[in-house]
Amino acid sequence: MRVVPAHIRTGAFFAEYLAGARWFTDGGKLDFPELPDEESCRKAVRNDDSALAVLPDEVKTYELCVEALVCDYGIGPVLSHVPERLKTPDFCLRSVRINGNNLAGVPESLMTYELCLEAVRNNPFSLQCVSLHLMSNELALLAVRKWGDTLEFVPLPFRTPEIYLEAISHSEVSGVMRLVPPEYRTKENYLLMFRNQRHVTAIDLRPLRRAQGAGKKTH
Repeated sequence: MRVVPAHIRTGAFFAEYLAGARWFTDGGKLDFPELPDEESCRKAVRNDDSALAVLPDEVKTYELCVEALVCDYGIGPVLSHVPERLKTPDFCLRSVRINGNNLAGVPESLMTYELCLEAVRNNPFSLQCVSLHLMSNELALLAVRKWGDTLEFVPLPFRTPEIYLEAISHSEVSGVMRLVPPEYRTKENYLLMFRNQRHVTAIDLRPLRRAQGAGKKTH
């Protein structure tokens, strides 16, 4: 957007831009000459949930944020761009049930073990957003059983022999072997990994870079 001359960036220009664009990657909120209308905002978040990140907070209603959360296209996590005034325990719970990655946008004051459990059940990669004081063997096992490579996000104190073997058994790629101690890199474990790869369930692999950019600490 920075390459567009100022005289072109009118309200009408932004209305058309919001209605038709995807991948809103300008790097922050856009400098709108005037607040965009409700319909333009709705079209934007229906096209791509990342539109919520560039819209001014003044136009972010409860209904608009829900539209973004249920959008089928985007890279999330959407909750990171929802105004704090809308984040209630119930809203956060519903958000992580839609996409576990939304755990990245839950305020620390609302973060609970139950919320982390729901998030990891939905998407094991949300384990990287679980604070150390809420981490448990249950969460670690749940994550690596869904996708072995989430072993990367299991803190060292929780990396037990059971965790290592479950991660190997449920790894989609052989990269998990770089995460386990040398004594687990045996012929039997390599065969176990390759034998079980076809049983791994496909999940949402969208990264959490946006949350990290917003300053959310993962551990």
